[in-house]
Amino acid sequence: MTSHSGKRVSMITIAQLIAHTELSCSLIAGTAGLDNPIRWAHLSELEDPCRWLRGKELLMTTGMALPKDAAPQVAYIRRLAKTGVSGVAIGTGMHAPPLTPELLHASEEFQVPLLEVSGGVPFIAISETVAIANQDALHRRLTMHLRTYEVLGVARQQSMETSEIIRRLEQVAGFRIWAVTRSGASLFNGTDVPSFHISDNLIGEVLDRASPTLRFPKEMHLPQDDGTAYLLPIHVRSSPVGALVTRTIGNQEADLLSMHHLAEILSHLASDLLKVREQARREGGERLAFMLHESEQQRQHTIQELFPASDPREQYSFVVVALDGKAVGWDDLHNHLLEHGFEHCATKRREQGIILIRLGGGMIDTIAKVLVDNLPDSIIGLSSTAVGDADLLVCQRQARWALRSAIATAQPLQQYAADASAPRWMPMESSDLQLIVEDILGPLLTYDSSRGTELVPTLIAFLEENRSWKATAARLFIHRQSLIGRVSRIEKLTGRRLTSTEDVCNLWLAIKAHDILQRSRTTTLDG
Repeated sequence: MTSHSGKRVSMITIAQLIAHTELSCSLIAGTAGLDNPIRWAHLSELEDPCRWLRGKELLMTTGMALPKDAAPQVAYIRRLAKTGVSGVAIGTGMHAPPLTPELLHASEEFQVPLLEVSGGVPFIAISETVAIANQDALHRRLTMHLRTYEVLGVARQQSMETSEIIRRLEQVAGFRIWAVTRSGASLFNGTDVPSFHISDNLIGEVLDRASPTLRFPKEMHLPQDDGTAYLLPIHVRSSPVGALVTRTIGNQEADLLSMHHLAEILSHLASDLLKVREQARREGGERLAFMLHESEQQRQHTIQELFPASDPREQYSFVVVALDGKAVGWDDLHNHLLEHGFEHCATKRREQGIILIRLGGGMIDTIAKVLVDNLPDSIIGLSSTAVGDADLLVCQRQARWALRSAIATAQPLQQYAADASAPRWMPMESSDLQLIVEDILGPLLTYDSSRGTELVPTLIAFLEENRSWKATAARLFIHRQSLIGRVSRIEKLTGRRLTSTEDVCNLWLAIKAHDILQRSRTTTLDG
């Protein structure tokens, strides 16, 4: 069938339905929607029938549920437009209230035509006309579904690659098929991505829907009359893992049910993919944990041992993550890294995540962005880039040094090569830091806690102001004599003199160690 604008469609349109003069349907408003295809004619007198609709329906009503006032009438048509209803047919001389000018304007704005049906025409006649007109489409859909099952049967028998399955499904469906992740990368190995740009916001709208079932796909009209792209979510266990993107070819009209069918097929393929990834993640994590344990027992291991099939000249980055209490994002991180093309091994020790990433052709900046975006409440340390023969334990130390610096400076991520803000000689283990704090600052912390004083903040201010009595007193808003009294108390409690360079160094080291422990909140520096 061809619409009045010349577009080939597989379903009867509003304009074609009106052309059936025996149905006595006339247009009230909504001229812009005359080309809307009608998949089904549905009768409903509910005030909000949207949950019972899937899109492309002609909603027939006697007007019983149509509100009387303008604002509710506009809200009614807006809800129907959002659901994807093609038009509304209202029986005359029944229960419909007067149609307000606001409703007629909304019909034009939302491109949802309003039809008037003569009282002598039964709604069943409209339903029969739509069903008969769409018989060819129903036959094509049934044929496509049967051929789809044939493809899946052959794929299982031949252990067919996902890319080949998708190619054959394209031949059956008659339109292009892609599966993309939230980042726009291909969900499946060996498959390409659309040549046209899909905005992050549009993919986000598809994947952020609360309901696993998106009744009506998001439409994206392509430039230069290159067809229309449709997006539906791909779910695995009710969680969106990617988006199905289809593109009509030429003037072909997309089939909503076929797209849902394809999305369900890709969901099963994605489920298989995630199972394979999870198995690889566990095996890689076990190898990494074992080699780190042996490295700590003085047995040297190199990066190349974890990636034996890769080029020894390839570059890698070691990552240590101080996870937040709930480890937000950690469980899905391996999928995000793979989607960006980063092969890796990852393991977890208490509140700390450890990852060794093969850069491949990627950039360290891309890795940093993936880590920060997907571990929003964690702190991350990266080693400098290393080649395959690098010592695993050395790379781990670099990453932990960077992590310590990130915690001390309240930064979400630091890389070893750029880490110049914290002294490299400071112990890496939080247990060692705690011993320093207790030995040197312990008496002050206890005194402040029991007496409600501020000797530790006073010490920090005094040292940061280069032991200037005037600058420190002004900073703390206290009299010079009060400051002298506090410093005297600090020296007495710690047994250290603030005129001694050695004692000042020890106190400053203890303050830095205390600051790191306070920022980390947990023993995140332990391996």
